[in-house]
Amino acid sequence: MKQKIILSLTSFALGFMLILTALVPLSISFHVPCFIGLVGFILLLVALIYGLKKIYDGKRKDAKLISSRLTPLYKFYLPITFFSCLLFNTLMILLNIYPGDDVGIFVALEIMFIIWLTLALPFSKLYEVYLDNNQIIITNFLNESILQTNCVISVKRYFLVLYRLKIVKETGTQKIIFLPHFLEFSYLVTPKSIKELKSRINY
Repeated sequence: MKQKIILSLTSFALGFMLILTALVPLSISFHVPCFIGLVGFILLLVALIYGLKKIYDGKRKDAKLISSRLTPLYKFYLPITFFSCLLFNTLMILLNIYPGDDVGIFVALEIMFIIWLTLALPFSKLYEVYLDNNQIIITNFLNESILQTNCVISVKRYFLVLYRLKIVKETGTQKIIFLPHFLEFSYLVTPKSIKELKSRINY
């Protein structure tokens, strides 16, 4: 699975950068043909579909999903999108091929992309969380752990829209970050799925 996810993300990033190459009027001696952008879009789309299919094929069908169904998008494809933008902008500055004569705009973009990527990095640590009777199942799409609900010490809000489980394992405590269902989210009200999780662990 790890190799398939890496292949998907690499292809996605390459496709995204090809699209940017075709859309941005670079200061180079030739015009980048439109079909490069089309090739990039097809590569991006195929990589996204391939990656999500491999991930969703491994999803559990016999347990209740507590975390968001969009977790793979936030975990893998959101950070790689901001990273691709940052890399493309950095290359334009270093190779001096940015449009126009004012590099200040692209330096400002560089700072903005760094901030966005920094904000997106916590999402790369997301887990999927399932409930199955008295068991809680956590997975980062590469490894899976099945624990009894009494192993959960706490469930708390973490970093704006995210929640964090603190669990006890034989090797010590572990913090699991996850995103609740998008439609349930509210800054003022605890999401229904989180309430159910807390009730199961008697939190």
